[in-house]
Amino acid sequence: MLTADRILTTLTSRPLKVLLGFFLIYFPIMFFGIGKKKWDPKGKHVYITGGSQGLGLALAKLLAKKGANISIVARTQSKLDAALKEVETFRTLPTQSFQAFSYSLSTAPSSAAALAAATAGHDNTFPDAIFCCAGTAKPSFFVEMGEDEYEEGMKSGYWAQAWTAWLAAKEMAKTGKKGKIVLISSTLGLMSFVGWASYSPAKHAIRGLAEGLRSELLLYGISTHIFFPSTMYTP
Repeated sequence: MLTADRILTTLTSRPLKVLLGFFLIYFPIMFFGIGKKKWDPKGKHVYITGGSQGLGLALAKLLAKKGANISIVARTQSKLDAALKEVETFRTLPTQSFQAFSYSLSTAPSSAAALAAATAGHDNTFPDAIFCCAGTAKPSFFVEMGEDEYEEGMKSGYWAQAWTAWLAAKEMAKTGKKGKIVLISSTLGLMSFVGWASYSPAKHAIRGLAEGLRSELLLYGISTHIFFPSTMYTP
């Protein structure tokens, strides 16, 4: 018969104490990063898609201030030129390199060309960290969308990140570079509501991609991260 005394004895047994101690120490380290060395971007080549405005540009400024070498990629050259001037004001070292590249990232060939251009532009140094910030949102009612609109939602919301992540992972795995890949989802990658039927599915897909890559790419020493930003002003 199970009594209170027997339960107490079981809970205080040495094997259980060891097991409980393991979980109390292991899980905070694994899930909250306790004891992990913080990533230092100084001197590293950081590749930011969607870097001409919004989150991508803000990130480029922050990393420039921390000493990184920056490649920003977007479609519109005039916006890239303006963004590069802003990034330059955050320079901390005379040796830092800031460059901009105009490419669409909705296909694998154009994404590969963008990565190749950025690599060549930084003395043939492939990026150490990839930040996939490219993407647009166009709210619309599902029954009122055209076929092209719906396809564009997946191209800009999912494929613009997925192709870059795929190409970067392949190159890092081949060369042994223990880099970082950061994917950008949204709170609409966790939920959705009226008007977001073309955007939200893409952001849910980004979440699924990140969860798959996080464990798979550990084999190559590549770390995968995902960010779920909420409402922000991104002109």
